[in-house]
Amino acid sequence: GTPTPAAPAAAHTQSTTGNNHRLVAAGENHGLPAGGETYSARINTPQLGCIFFTARELERNLLQGTSTDVVDALGNRPLVAFTGVNTASFASGIGIGDVLVSVNGEVPADPRDASRMIRAAPRPVNLRFYSVPNLQVKRYEANCMVKYDTRTKEAGSSALDWKAKYVVVGGIIAEPWQMSMYRSRVRW
Repeated sequence: GTPTPAAPAAAHTQSTTGNNHRLVAAGENHGLPAGGETYSARINTPQLGCIFFTARELERNLLQGTSTDVVDALGNRPLVAFTGVNTASFASGIGIGDVLVSVNGEVPADPRDASRMIRAAPRPVNLRFYSVPNLQVKRYEANCMVKYDTRTKEAGSSALDWKAKYVVVGGIIAEPWQMSMYRSRVRW
């Protein structure tokens, strides 16, 4: 990660997955919910490998149950809604629900602007994120053994009756009650 500017005496600095995390002091949060941490990610690859949405776009699925005050405070800021496996975002420790604060020191207006700025930026690109404190991100996904190609409701009697699938309930592209199955998380 990139060096973090000197933190105020009340701040705490630590290194996690190569990123510099710093507790945000009161008055530095730029209207974001207080008490979170900022961190930097330096990306050298052509693609970041994550998808951004606004909190309002995510309040029915990933942010289900998040208070309206938090959703309103996040406004149009770009929130990470998905990180692909084996991508720069995943390797950098960029978290689902984190807010992209800046791209090479410039503040993106919204998720579309963030994506445009990241694509156009020379490499390496320096990204600054804010981890919202106590943000409850709802993700229901796991590798599962499923039985779906039969009309019976009984459990399979042999290993041949079951197939390994990556199951996602809800998510960024579905209603909270919808279930999708994929060959693997990489295919999702």
